[in-house]
Amino acid sequence: MVVNRIFEMRLALRSELERIGAPGAWNHITEQAGMFSFTGLSEKACTILIKKYHIHLLSTGRVNIAGITPKNVGYLAYSIKKTL
Repeated sequence: MVVNRIFEMRLALRSELERIGAPGAWNHITEQAGMFSFTGLSEKACTILIKKYHIHLLSTGRVNIAGITPKNVGYLAYSIKKTL
C-alpha cells in the first residue's frame, strides 16, 4: 500500500539522519503525513542541496517523500548532513 511505503521512507530518512548524526531533531519527519515533508532546512541549505548534491526539493524545504527509495535515502541523509 502506498501509505505504508511513504511512512517507511519517512522512518528510513529519519533513522538515517539520526544514525549519521545530522545536526538537529528529525522527529518531525515521522510526525507528518502525506507525500511531502517539511524538512525545516533553510533556503540557503536547500539551494546547496539542489545545486551541489542534485537533490530535488523546494527552496522552502519541502521534499517529496514518494521520491525517496531504499537506494537513495542514504545519499539524501548524507547530503543533508554535509550541507548543515
